[in-house]
Amino acid sequence: MSTLWKAEERFIKTYFTKYPGIIHLDFVIDAACVGMEDSIKGHVPVGFVVVDKTVSISRDEAIKQVIKSVREFVGPITPTMENPHVLQDIEEIVREEKIMDRSLPH
Repeated sequence: MSTLWKAEERFIKTYFTKYPGIIHLDFVIDAACVGMEDSIKGHVPVGFVVVDKTVSISRDEAIKQVIKSVREFVGPITPTMENPHVLQDIEEIVREEKIMDRSLPH
């Protein structure tokens, strides 16, 4: 695997070390954000949030809280996810992953 020239430790720290996420909500089990091409903005962030099925929350409320959490962490002037995908079971995750795989550049 190629690394950064004379900076292998920085390469490993930057690309392979876990870091705390930006979504700290009780109902969120996992979350991810990827960049997707956009004809107007160039690239936009697309978010995926896995919701704990044992927590009673509507998709609309989950989306509002996720967007609010991201904007508080990143800042209000930063472009943020406009419509994160809220997923509640593994079948949804697999379907969304297949859609994203076809959408993202390879």
